[in-house]
Amino acid sequence: MVQAYVGLWKDLIAMAARDRSMPAEPRSLIAPSTGRIFRHYPSCILNESVPVMLGPYGRGRRSQDFRPTRYVETACHLQDAVLDAMLEQTAFGPKTIGDLVKSGCTEYGLSREMALLHVDWLIKHGMLTPEKTFNVPPRPCR
Repeated sequence: MVQAYVGLWKDLIAMAARDRSMPAEPRSLIAPSTGRIFRHYPSCILNESVPVMLGPYGRGRRSQDFRPTRYVETACHLQDAVLDAMLEQTAFGPKTIGDLVKSGCTEYGLSREMALLHVDWLIKHGMLTPEKTFNVPPRPCR
C-alpha cells in the first residue's frame, strides 16, 4: 500500500514537471478548459445567439434578497450598474447573450470580454438562465 502511494506521488511529480516545461499560453478570463475541468457537471457551451432570461436568483437580486459572494479574482471587474442593467433588460422577457454583451459595450464602455464576464457571472449564480433550460433537467443548449 505504501509503495503504491509513493509511486503515485512520483507519477504526479513527473506529470507536474512535464506540464511546467510546456510553454504557457495566456487564457481568457472566462475561457478556462471547462470541458476538461467540469466534464462531470451537466453543462453546455453557450454562444451569443442563446436567449437568456431572469433566473430564480435574478428575481431575488432585483428585490435585494440575493447578493452572492464575489471572489477577489472577479470582484474587481464587476460593476453593479452593469449587472443590474442586464437583469433589468431580461426582466420582461428573454434577451440573447449578444444583446446583453452589446449593451455592456455600448452603454457602459466595457470590452467584449468584460461584458461577457458580467453575463457569465450572472449565469453562474443563477441570476440569468438559458431560456430552454429554465426549470427543466439540463440538456444541450442551442
